[in-house]
Amino acid sequence: MRKILSKQFLNSFQKIYSFSYLKKIKEKKTNKNSLIRCFFTKNEKFIQQAKYLRYQSFSKSYGLKNDQKIDEDYFDNHCKHLVAVDEKNKVVGTYRLITRETQKKCGNLYSDQEFDLVRLTKLKTSILEIGRVCIADDFKDKWVISNLWKLIHQYSIENNYNYICGVTSVNTNKVDISLLYQTLNESNFLAPIEYQVRPRVSYPIVENIQSQPGVMIPKLLKTYLKMGAWVCGAPYWDREFSAADFFTLISIKNLSEKYKLRLS
Repeated sequence: MRKILSKQFLNSFQKIYSFSYLKKIKEKKTNKNSLIRCFFTKNEKFIQQAKYLRYQSFSKSYGLKNDQKIDEDYFDNHCKHLVAVDEKNKVVGTYRLITRETQKKCGNLYSDQEFDLVRLTKLKTSILEIGRVCIADDFKDKWVISNLWKLIHQYSIENNYNYICGVTSVNTNKVDISLLYQTLNESNFLAPIEYQVRPRVSYPIVENIQSQPGVMIPKLLKTYLKMGAWVCGAPYWDREFSAADFFTLISIKNLSEKYKLRLS
């Protein structure tokens, strides 16, 4: 009898301890996130931090290396920079937005470098392009990216954009791209033909391979698909970074109900 009671007591204690421990972790995350601010910035200090965060992320994931230890290109001088900043004024998350004004100054979208977007020509002034998303390792929970997306959604509505597009990179050393593309196709995630784009350098997709259940879709791409995004055709092959880049397009009016509520 004593053994049974001891066992019951131990099980109860473990449950209470586990619940208490999980509660503390949740409270810790909540406290950490409550100190984060998300905003658009022109402050050079924050923009440089964002570029450094991007470099760290791309270096880790794709082997990016340069002496400056920042990730930047021509678009950075003309785009809108969105950042998440912690209580120490350190950038812990970032997106950049290619707006109509950016398109006018740069002549095109970033995606034009990788894809022929001729079918989307008439839509371009109503497309907001997002990219260069990075979240610091200690903040890779839904809170940071959700709050960055609230500002992206708000900006798109206030400035009369109908679509949000972007290039989503997938590491070819970690994912079977042919199998992933087949899964996206079979799951009806591909865009209608009138919205499809053509990669300027095509990834060598192996066709007619045997389907496999439970194919893992990379987290960021999966999030966009949950929002209601289309994948607009076959991926671009970025040999330098061992990446397959998928062009995704989200119709703002066709956002899933779940994300309409979450982002409003």
